[in-house]
Amino acid sequence: MHELEDLLKDDVRGTAPQPRDEFLSRMEDQVEAGFPKKRRRIWPLLQPYVPILATLLLVVGIAAPIALMGNGSDDAEPLSGGGETLSSLPESGSSGGGEAASQNAADESAAQVPQATSRRGATAPDAAGGADQAPGTKARLVERRHALTVSTPADEFDETTAEVLNVADTTGSIVQSSNVTERDNRGLATFDLRVPASSLDDVLRDLSRLGEVTERRASSDDITGTYVSAQNRLEDARDTRRALLRALGRADSGAEADALRARIADARRRIASAER
Repeated sequence: MHELEDLLKDDVRGTAPQPRDEFLSRMEDQVEAGFPKKRRRIWPLLQPYVPILATLLLVVGIAAPIALMGNGSDDAEPLSGGGETLSSLPESGSSGGGEAASQNAADESAAQVPQATSRRGATAPDAAGGADQAPGTKARLVERRHALTVSTPADEFDETTAEVLNVADTTGSIVQSSNVTERDNRGLATFDLRVPASSLDDVLRDLSRLGEVTERRASSDDITGTYVSAQNRLEDARDTRRALLRALGRADSGAEADALRARIADARRRIASAER
């Protein structure tokens, strides 16, 4: 029993998401500063802008599910397939008669638990709540992209770039990438943000207030097929791992337990790959 508990702990720690180095660095700076309160800036009624010496380019991306009308067909979804049983999973380290026998014993033990069934062909979550969706329609997942170009006075360039990170933190957004360059009293900062659907309007509003908006662009892409395929792989791997852990608790021999542990490790790698 203790061995199973230790394995479960290792499994949870191995699949837990890790914070980004950039986030940890910012948190350490805030802890050292005692989490100072944000100072509000009071703008004069007439704030003259110097010639555009600093330009801030913000690229904001978001994936939000919305329900669109359809005729019941779904070309974007992955091909549907049959269920995948535990006994058909790839074997790990099976070579020689003794190891093959152990693997067969592990297969028989795993087959006694509920099988991990493929979810291919499922649709994306229904953003409209299900009850309001018309019969025959399917929920679609649409990624909305916004590009915002903001110009700021040169002496506020550093403060403005820092404010972008603050907006991302307060809205639960993720900074995918950032690049800041300064040369000859000119600066250019680019940020690629991944924003929760519920926070998109707030993010666009807050970023627009950082300076003079000189350009806006918006586009959208239907990513239902990609999203559903990734969710299917993740759920299949999680179901497989749960079933194998239950089978490990009933293992009758050390060889059978070792074979199950190898397959649990393989399922864990599949989960990590699907979560990227």
